[in-house]
Amino acid sequence: MLLIDSVPPTVAGLHAGFECFEARLKALQQKGIIPTELSPDHLERLKQILPVYLSRTNPPFDLPRFTETFDRTPEVGEQTWKALGNFDLSAQVAALKLPLHIFYGEDDPFGRAWADETRAAFSSATIDFQMIPDCGHFGWLECPEIFFHVVQNFLEQHKVNG
Repeated sequence: MLLIDSVPPTVAGLHAGFECFEARLKALQQKGIIPTELSPDHLERLKQILPVYLSRTNPPFDLPRFTETFDRTPEVGEQTWKALGNFDLSAQVAALKLPLHIFYGEDDPFGRAWADETRAAFSSATIDFQMIPDCGHFGWLECPEIFFHVVQNFLEQHKVNG
């Protein structure tokens, strides 16, 4: 299994990450990088807050082109979190005995705690754990050389024949 900037296995961890995200958003608003008044249009708002997800204010990819790919309905996310409720999957993931690579950007806006909680929860797995410096939530875009090298190596190492 390969986990990339994944949500932790508990709702408490999830909410702690959301608090980190909100703190980073406010800090970037104070610096003038993100407007203090955000658009009521959900897609435009997502474009406005995109810098929160990134490690650098000048990302190494075409940001306007990336934002053209957005197709997000906020109701889907809201309904997903509502359906999950007060989840705690710690016991279930602790029972998984599998090879696991956990990949997080060091500057992920949801905080290091998501990575640490996820790592600790998979107590029966064989874990490769990697924090990528100068990388936010979108490792495949911000740090493609490192990201794709890690993914390729993991897949080759754990290739299933037949």
